[in-house]
Amino acid sequence: MELLRLLISEALKGSVSEADDLLGPPTRIAATLGIQEFVTEVIKSYPGTVWLRNMNGQNIFHLAVKHRQEKIFNLLYQMGTHNLFATSLVDDFGNNMLHLAGKLEPSNKISGAALQMQRELQWFKEVEKVVQPSYKDMKNKIGKVRGRSLLRSTRI
Repeated sequence: MELLRLLISEALKGSVSEADDLLGPPTRIAATLGIQEFVTEVIKSYPGTVWLRNMNGQNIFHLAVKHRQEKIFNLLYQMGTHNLFATSLVDDFGNNMLHLAGKLEPSNKISGAALQMQRELQWFKEVEKVVQPSYKDMKNKIGKVRGRSLLRSTRI
């Protein structure tokens, strides 16, 4: 963590753009891998990190949902009123968090089809709790698939 604090300190000495460039990529990697301590430390020192996006327009919360990283996803609850904005963001493909939650996780992470389906449905319902009601039936740009129907179509 000391190395991380040094990185943050150095990044914050530069411009906002430099801080974004230095802190954005490793924070997105940490979110993808579920390294909560890393993500929390960066957000605490540089809150703007939560709004930084990757080349597909996905922020740390999109990545957390996509890669089933509950600890990172749960940081949304600490954002207060900002979480409404964070949950309303869509990526460059028009995917909101439900579209990402509705995509089937690779089967190598969870053994047993029934257990996997149960876990995926639980994850979808958890994400559904924080997404605005109008986003539950929102279509994306690719295939114009809704979050709920995507969940159904990837199960069969």
